[in-house]
Amino acid sequence: MLAKLIKYEWKASYKTLTAVNLTSAILTLLGCLFLRLAASSREEGILLSILFIVFYTLSLSAFNLVTQFYIYFRFYRNFYTAEGYLMHTLPVTPLQLLHSKLIVGYLWITLNSLLNLLALAALTWSSGLLELPNAYTELLILYRYTFGASPLQFSLLFLASMVISCFSTLMMGYLSILLGQLVEKYKLGAAIGFFIALYLGSQIIASLVTVFPSVLQALSGRLGYYGQFGLGFYGGIIGVVCLTQLLFGAAFYAICLFLMQRRVNLD
Repeated sequence: MLAKLIKYEWKASYKTLTAVNLTSAILTLLGCLFLRLAASSREEGILLSILFIVFYTLSLSAFNLVTQFYIYFRFYRNFYTAEGYLMHTLPVTPLQLLHSKLIVGYLWITLNSLLNLLALAALTWSSGLLELPNAYTELLILYRYTFGASPLQFSLLFLASMVISCFSTLMMGYLSILLGQLVEKYKLGAAIGFFIALYLGSQIIASLVTVFPSVLQALSGRLGYYGQFGLGFYGGIIGVVCLTQLLFGAAFYAICLFLMQRRVNLD
C-alpha cells in the first residue's frame, strides 16, 4: 500500500514542481548565454559576471523555497484540512502516510538542490572566470589550503552535507506542522511559529557546535597567515555540519513518528 501512496503523491505533485524546475533550467540556460557574451568584454564583463552570479544565487534560493513550502503545504492540506477526513479513512497506517510524503518530498527537495548546484557550476564556467591565467592553479591551491581537499573531494563532501541537510529541513517542516496541530486554535499560525523556533534553535546549536573546532585550532596554533584559518579548517567544519544535521534530522523524524500516531483533531 505504501507504493500506491507514493505513486499517488508523485502524480499529485510532479506537474507543479516540474514547472518550477523547468523554469529554473530555462533561466540557467539564458544566464549562461548572457555570461558568455559578457565575458568577452574582459574587465567590465568579469565584474558583471560576478554580480550576475550573486543575483542568480539569490534567485535559486527563491526557487528552493517555493519547492520546500509547496511540499509543506501539501502535507498540511492533505492531513489537516477537509482533505484529511478522506486521507485518514484510507486503509493505511499513519506511518505509511508519513513515509509516502517523506519519500516523495525528499526526492523533490534533493533533486531541486542538485539542479541548483549544477546551475551554479554552469554559470561559473560560462562567466569565463575559470579561463583567467592560472585560474585552475590558484583554485587548487585555495581549496587545498582552505578545505584540505581538492575541488572534487570538497564537492563530494559538500554534496553529502547538502543531501543530509535536505532531509533535516524536510523533517523540520513536517514536525512544525504536527506540533501546530497540538494547539487548540490558530493551528497554522502555531505551525509557522514552531518552524521559526526550530529553525532558529537548530541554527544556534549548529553555530555553537562549529565554534569548538575553531577554538581547538586556535589553541593548537594552526592559524594561517594574517590570522586566517587554513590547513583544511573549513573542510572540517563541513564534516561537523554533516553530523549535526544528521542528528537533527533523526531527532525530528523520531518525534514525527510519535506525533503521527496520536488521534487527529481536524476541528
